[in-house]
Amino acid sequence: MQSNKEDSSFKDISWKSFFLMYGISITILFGGGFLIRFFRDGDFFILEFVAGVIGVILLSVGVFLKNK
Repeated sequence: MQSNKEDSSFKDISWKSFFLMYGISITILFGGGFLIRFFRDGDFFILEFVAGVIGVILLSVGVFLKNK
């Protein structure tokens, strides 16, 4: 009977917390790397910039999404 509880543990995560966690991690990984390279070397990497913007969008969706 415990296997049902273990299987449903992932389902307990709400969409709001998913967007918040995923948005924060993408923003930190790609946005942070972009900012460090941009200010240190003056390089503008489009892929890191786009991924950082997507992370900020996911983060803002998670902030403004209502819980059920």
